[in-house]
Amino acid sequence: MDEAGHEAKVRAAEKILNDYGAVLSEVTPSVSGVPASLLPHDRDTIKEAIQLLLWELGDGDERLRDGLIQGYVFLGQFIPDHEATAAAQGQQVLRSADPESDDWAQADQAARVANRIKLDMESLLEEITLLLGHDAPGTGRSD
Repeated sequence: MDEAGHEAKVRAAEKILNDYGAVLSEVTPSVSGVPASLLPHDRDTIKEAIQLLLWELGDGDERLRDGLIQGYVFLGQFIPDHEATAAAQGQQVLRSADPESDDWAQADQAARVANRIKLDMESLLEEITLLLGHDAPGTGRSD
């Protein structure tokens, strides 16, 4: 790829990340997840943009690097809308602690969604760590 083409890809990645950053500034992390419909681009497009910008950054600005890694891992919070809705309803059942509630199945589903989110975020951290060829922040591991 020629330099102009590469620069265009970097600019496109920056735009994608700016869009994603705007969404991140508006959402609150939740064990119930965040509806994927809020993502400004599909998950793989955002992942590729983060990967490209991390590659371009190299060992530069550590704060920016850490923020990009956190954004990559946070993609695990974005789940299908119907699952986010069901998980939020299940969390409400759990918060009510009403033993007479007929909705405990929703609470079980909320717990399953929370576990999937956790596993997905762990997988994304492992993925980006392998991609970078060294440990990401907060893993407690070293080279």
